[in-house]
Amino acid sequence: IFHNQYGTLTVPEWGLDEFAISVVRSSMKNSGSYADVSVFYGASRNNSDGSLILPEGTQADFIVAIDSWSHRDPIFNTNAEVKGLGVFHRTFFGALNKTFVFAGLQVSLHDSSGKLIGQHPEVAYQEAPFTMRSGGDINWDWNGRNPAPIIEQADMASLKEIVRLLLRKTVEKGLDDSGLRCIGRGG
Repeated sequence: IFHNQYGTLTVPEWGLDEFAISVVRSSMKNSGSYADVSVFYGASRNNSDGSLILPEGTQADFIVAIDSWSHRDPIFNTNAEVKGLGVFHRTFFGALNKTFVFAGLQVSLHDSSGKLIGQHPEVAYQEAPFTMRSGGDINWDWNGRNPAPIIEQADMASLKEIVRLLLRKTVEKGLDDSGLRCIGRGG
């Protein structure tokens, strides 16, 4: 009777990586403590201690990493998890039909060797101004599959704006709470 459905919506044209980078850059420059912010790709995480394994030749005073973060559903308080950027849709016997957009991210600060200095996980969410069309129990096919809820094309623009808003909110809070803003201010 109860089931969770997960799917992936690939939207490279939204430029979310570039948007996250612009949030970090503008936040750091607006703090008045940082003149230059460089971007590089290719670091991997050492899961035993949270440090970063950096590409050879990486030079930086410190490094900011943004990762998806998994958290138990704070929206409906279910056992489902929210992770990264996504949409959470819940129906309950026709009495509840709600759609929320969420950002579950962790911002971490590392020294020039990749050692973890500070980190802050954050989950933010907002109710969507649209409701996804559910696959619904009446649409089960003969193989026992229930189609995942559908985001209508007309709702994609508002979804993009909410995702960007939540991405900005979680990254800015993560920067503040991971200890980044106090470096360079003597704090």
